[in-house]
Amino acid sequence: MVSINKQGKLYQVRYSYKDINDRQYTKNKSGFRTKQDAQLYALQAIVDVNNRLALSLKQMTFAEYFDYWYKTYKMQSLQNDY
Repeated sequence: MVSINKQGKLYQVRYSYKDINDRQYTKNKSGFRTKQDAQLYALQAIVDVNNRLALSLKQMTFAEYFDYWYKTYKMQSLQNDY
């Protein structure tokens, strides 16, 4: 999730993500002079996070991946069924 807020004359970018162990992270960066600069930073940040997650998934064992898949997809679908 990404949000861009104006603080005075400058813009702030705040984004959050979960890693493969389901830990939540929130990052902030401010000082962008234009909204477009903030949007470009946010886009690059999302790409970087996705690349790191993809690399982490490539390096895990099958058991670790199965646990990740179960928590991410299966548990959510089971919760939605009830």
